[in-house]
Amino acid sequence: MTASIVIAEPRAVVRAGLRAWFDASSVHIVGEARDGPEAKELVERHTPRVLLLEVDLPKANGIGVLGWLNDTHRQTAALFLSDRENPTYAARASAQGAAGFLSKTIEREALIES
Repeated sequence: MTASIVIAEPRAVVRAGLRAWFDASSVHIVGEARDGPEAKELVERHTPRVLLLEVDLPKANGIGVLGWLNDTHRQTAALFLSDRENPTYAARASAQGAAGFLSKTIEREALIES
């Protein structure tokens, strides 16, 4: 089953790496955002199955985007991929219904499965 995703990540090098990892997998990237407002626009346009997002998004952080997603697009799951080690972020994301909070040290296969 193909999963459509939007990647919300401010760093171009990370987005490029994720594209490379998802290439030839069951994950289909339908959009890439550099900041919170762009992520919202792409979710509105594509209604992806998953929004893969960083906590530290410019203009609207990932936790704020998750709140918006809960209010407007409950059919899209939020999955955080972050280098933030502070457990508070994971707890806040979980309390607001995120599908998961993953570390950027995750292996390719585990990320694709998630």
